[in-house]
Amino acid sequence: MTPSAIALPRPASIGRTAVICILLKPAFVTTALACADEPLDLAESRSESALDYKTDLDWEWHQRLEGVQIWYDEDNERLTFRMVNQRDEWSVYAYLDPGYELTAAIIFHTPCKPEQYIEVPADDSHKFTREISCLQDGSGYLHTGQWQSKTTRGEFNFVWEDNLDGHAFQINFANWDFSPLVAEKDKARERPPLDTSY
Repeated sequence: MTPSAIALPRPASIGRTAVICILLKPAFVTTALACADEPLDLAESRSESALDYKTDLDWEWHQRLEGVQIWYDEDNERLTFRMVNQRDEWSVYAYLDPGYELTAAIIFHTPCKPEQYIEVPADDSHKFTREISCLQDGSGYLHTGQWQSKTTRGEFNFVWEDNLDGHAFQINFANWDFSPLVAEKDKARERPPLDTSY
């Protein structure tokens, strides 16, 4: 008998269908394997464990299908987004500054020597030298980027990708819903400036 595919519903909060392949022999099942309909890292980025990955903060789902989490940073008074990739061991963080510029940081969770940095030379894809630097506690390397939106609606239709000394990543910001961050910046612009004349 040939392998059969049985579609099983995912939990309602995800709302898609997974495909499980089961090899059948007469009268009993001998082998079961998952035939993923999406990459493993995407499925892992949507799991409940992704909310706790390398953090002690209370992240919540903003766009679970895209793997995007949200958290309000009280110290800096701003919303921050996050996406994690547990298989490749990185976390990316993103927020909008008052000028609607997207600032993003990626942390590669690879132990390193504090204050060490690695310079990555320019290449065909990148006109400038890039750098990753070790965090103060030695828990990983940090790389940042910043982009100006063409509008004040926070439209970032691009993919941020690179390979920094073997630390590869690809983040498609076109799929992220930045509307809560844009609304936050719009509201901040409506506030009157603080009186500092005293």
